[in-house]
Amino acid sequence: MADTKNVFQQFKSLDPEQTQIVETKKIDGTHTAQYWLNLLRKIAILDKEGDKVRLNSSLSIKMIVSGMVGFISLFVALGTQIPYILIITALAAGLAIKFGIDNKKVKKLDLSNHLRSFLMPFLSIIKEDIPKKSKVQIKASFEESDQQEYIVDQKQGNNKGYPKIKETYFKIPRLEFKATLIDGTQIQLDYTDFVRKRNVTKRNPRGKIKHKVKYKIKHLVQIKLFFHNGIYNVGGSLDLPKNIAYTTKGQTHCFKTKLVEIVPDEMDCMPTKKVLAAIAGIYKRVQPVGKTNADMQ
Repeated sequence: MADTKNVFQQFKSLDPEQTQIVETKKIDGTHTAQYWLNLLRKIAILDKEGDKVRLNSSLSIKMIVSGMVGFISLFVALGTQIPYILIITALAAGLAIKFGIDNKKVKKLDLSNHLRSFLMPFLSIIKEDIPKKSKVQIKASFEESDQQEYIVDQKQGNNKGYPKIKETYFKIPRLEFKATLIDGTQIQLDYTDFVRKRNVTKRNPRGKIKHKVKYKIKHLVQIKLFFHNGIYNVGGSLDLPKNIAYTTKGQTHCFKTKLVEIVPDEMDCMPTKKVLAAIAGIYKRVQPVGKTNADMQ
């Protein structure tokens, strides 16, 4: 059950570094994988509990009901000239204000699901392949997608009548992840959201105006793996799929791939399993020095 009080208590229990992340909705730093997990775990739990409240309309309903009770009791008090009824009016008005403030506070604590639905599960799994003392660089944004700073284009429909359509396009750099794995391979992951927000205003035959907002989100994840040629070999003839590119740079084998996921809901993220499968697919293209393809089978 959604519990506003529990959400506020969890927020107060955060340390200063965690509080700053929730308030700014951004992280930028270099720590061990375990440090990152310990730091972000309580924030992810807070966001999960907060979503239960945000997706539950109980706060809004309580605010509306309290307001209606206050409004009705005020008219009753004026009509009957019974001053004691104004106590009910004052209490109802106070509750309506409190529920409104709580609703606003809970929304302010909201982080995009990229934290708990992508970064946390990805980091939990990839941590097993990262040396304990090795540093992981993470830069991420967990803001709502329709922030002014992320606007890249706007389009307005030319029609003078209805429906009126306005489209706004956003590009949000969600995550930059860099780490060195136990085998010396360097991994870089860049996660970007491309969002189209469409505002549609319609007028029905009775003249009533209706507004609707629709989203279309494209998740783009680019993965780069750098293998040292003293540790890994690449087969003589590479038969690569179109979504994997290969180059050499000095003593490094460089592989690059990208994944695309198109969804209609802002709550969705790129599936972690899909990213891990792409990384595993690149590893199948290389083999440790001194081993043959037969040895790898």
